[in-house]
Amino acid sequence: MEFDIPRAVTEANKVWLSGGAIVLLVIWPLITSRLRTGLLVFLCLLSTLNYGRFGLESLTKRLDTYDLIHYYLNAKYFEELGYYDLYPAILLADLEESGPHFRRHSPVYMAQSDEGHVLEPLDHAFERGRVVKATRFTPERWDAFVHDMVHIQRDYPREWTSRMWTQMIHDHGFNGTLVWTLLAQPITQVVPVESIKWLCQIDLFLMSAALALLGRAYGLNVAAWLLLWLTCSYSMRWPTIPWAFLRYDWMFALLSAMALLRLKRPMLAGALAGWAATLRLFPILWFWGSASKIGLRRRPTLGRSPTTMFLLGGFLSVVVLQGAATVRYGVEPAAVHIANMLDHNDPLQLSSRRAGLALALSFDGRRLETVRDDAGAVVLDDEGRPR
Repeated sequence: MEFDIPRAVTEANKVWLSGGAIVLLVIWPLITSRLRTGLLVFLCLLSTLNYGRFGLESLTKRLDTYDLIHYYLNAKYFEELGYYDLYPAILLADLEESGPHFRRHSPVYMAQSDEGHVLEPLDHAFERGRVVKATRFTPERWDAFVHDMVHIQRDYPREWTSRMWTQMIHDHGFNGTLVWTLLAQPITQVVPVESIKWLCQIDLFLMSAALALLGRAYGLNVAAWLLLWLTCSYSMRWPTIPWAFLRYDWMFALLSAMALLRLKRPMLAGALAGWAATLRLFPILWFWGSASKIGLRRRPTLGRSPTTMFLLGGFLSVVVLQGAATVRYGVEPAAVHIANMLDHNDPLQLSSRRAGLALALSFDGRRLETVRDDAGAVVLDDEGRPR
C-alpha cells in the first residue's frame, strides 16, 4: 500500500492528535482504568499510522537520502573524508559521473576547515576533491565511493530535488562523534549501499526495544504516553525513524537507562547513559544530578549506592568507548570534531532546526550572505567569508 499524503497534512493531523491527548488527560481521573487504556492505545494507533503517513512505503521504501549521504557515506569512508571533505568528494564524484546530475544548483558550497565553515565557489570544491582523491583514496576505494554516492543520489529520484541538493551542500557536513563512527563504520562496510534500507530499520528496532523496556519498568500506560509523544513531537519529524541510519541510538540509550534505573540496575543504566554521551555529547548532562547529589551530602561517600553505581557505570562506559575510538582513529580527529562542533554552534549558524536559548540570546542579527560580482563569482572578504 503506497501513500500520497504530504508531510504538511500529517503535521496538521498531529495538532488534532495532541488535542485529543490533552482532552484524555483532563478526563483521566473521571473514567475507568480500562477506558483510559483503551482510549490511549487508540490515540497511539492513530498517531503511529499518521507518523508513517498511513501506508507501508515509510517502512519499506522511503529513505532520507540527504541524511544518509552524511551518516552512511561519511562513516564508510571516514579515513579518507574525515570531518571536512565530504562535500568536495561528493561534488567531484557527481561531476565525474556524467554530472553534474542537477544542472541547476548553487554556484557555492559550504567549505569546512580548521578555520570554520565558509561558502566557497564550486571550483574550490572540485580542486579540494581532487586533492582528497589523489592523496587519501586508492583507485579501488574511489571507485567504490563514487558507486555508493551515485546510488544514493540517483537511484531514489523521489527523495532528491535540485533544491534539496543545494540545501545539502550548504549544510555543515558530517558531525558524528568518533564513538558513533567506531560503531557505525563496520556496519557500513558489511551492508552494501543497495541494501541501505535495511540499515534504516536499526533505529526502529532500537526504539521499539526501548518502549518495551519502559513498559516493563513503568507499565503500559507510561510506554503508550511516550509513544504518543514520539509520534506527535515536532522534534521527531526529521529524520523519520525508519528512514535514517543510527540517528536515534542515543535516545534508545537514554530511555533504556531510565527503565533500568527503575528496575534497580543503576550500573547498566549508567553505562547506557555514558554511551549516549559518547554518541551525542550533550547527554553528559544526565550525570549532573547524580554528581550533585553526592557533592551536596554533608559526608560524601563512595559506597555501593545506586547513585554511585550509576556514575561508575557511566564513567567506565565513556572511558572504554572513547578510549577505543581514540586508539582506532587517533587524537587529532577527536580535536577536529570538537572544533567543528564549536563552529557549528556559532550564532551565525542559527537555524530553525537548531534553535536554542543560548544561540538566540547571542545572535546579533547577522547572517551568512552570498554576494556575487558581475561575472557571477562569489565575493569573499579578507577572512574568506562571503560578503
